[in-house]
Amino acid sequence: MTEADLFAAQQRTDWDRAPIQSFEAWLARQAGRGASRTLRSSSAQVYLAQWRTFVRYLQVHRIPLSAATPDTISAFLASLHRENRDQRARYRKLIERVFIDIDACTQQSGNVNPAVGALRDSRATWKHVKGNQDTDFLSQQERQRIVDTLLSPVDSAHYARWHSLRDRALVATFLGAGLKVSQALKLTVNCINIGPDQLMHITSPGSRFSHQPRPEPFAHSALARWLAERHASGVDSPWVFPGGRDGRPMHAVTALRATEAIMRACGAADRRQARTSPQTLRNSYIATLFEAGQTTLAVSEVLGVELITAERLKKAWQKWAQET
Repeated sequence: MTEADLFAAQQRTDWDRAPIQSFEAWLARQAGRGASRTLRSSSAQVYLAQWRTFVRYLQVHRIPLSAATPDTISAFLASLHRENRDQRARYRKLIERVFIDIDACTQQSGNVNPAVGALRDSRATWKHVKGNQDTDFLSQQERQRIVDTLLSPVDSAHYARWHSLRDRALVATFLGAGLKVSQALKLTVNCINIGPDQLMHITSPGSRFSHQPRPEPFAHSALARWLAERHASGVDSPWVFPGGRDGRPMHAVTALRATEAIMRACGAADRRQARTSPQTLRNSYIATLFEAGQTTLAVSEVLGVELITAERLKKAWQKWAQET
């Protein structure tokens, strides 16, 4: 069945046959924010990952998409043990939007949207979790374990070495230079100087902020190893961190997976209850600046953010430090 066939379908059960492909076709039709006509790639990848999680839940419980009820949605949301209330709410909203379009595309008005029912259910246990979690940081011991892993010997096999050095350098930019995922993935070779100045030039489209972070020594080493490997492999791409040897852009999901893999490799994931994301690593880089006595003004300039953001991060770090 083609994408056009799916959207011309007259029955909701047509989505049961290909829920992922149907969603991808639906996603391609969604507009971006503001004046953008298309979704950002990073947003699309997040939505797709959320939908895949929902579909896996339905498949495990042998529930066709067309048979999902408010109780089904509530049970799925309650099964998301790592997600807080706000994150679960975003899953629910995405499912609601999909069901609205399924009804519209199949010309079946009057159906009860199961995601709406899950929202209205006062007995739903998926709401009984905290909202936004406190800003998380890594301890000095956790940071050191990650650094040791990033600088450890790599597999001599060319394929494994290429990906390992790339992923290590990528994670090093989070922990040792404070980059966001979006900044790292848009980093081009002409925006990085691995020489004596060790500078990166970071700009964000549509933002008045730009900055030039100086990677910590371990991040500088990881980047130097990767750039040497990248050059030797002959990758034809402007991206510092391409998604593959063909030079294609890297998806944000790949960056998340690389972070999780390195956290498992260094053993930190086994010792932490909270999930460690690139943002956690960025937060920990920020913590090292405050630990070194940097002012909020200096930190705002290093990160390329507003002063009020740096002040909020300092308060979060101080609270975390007092509780650990």
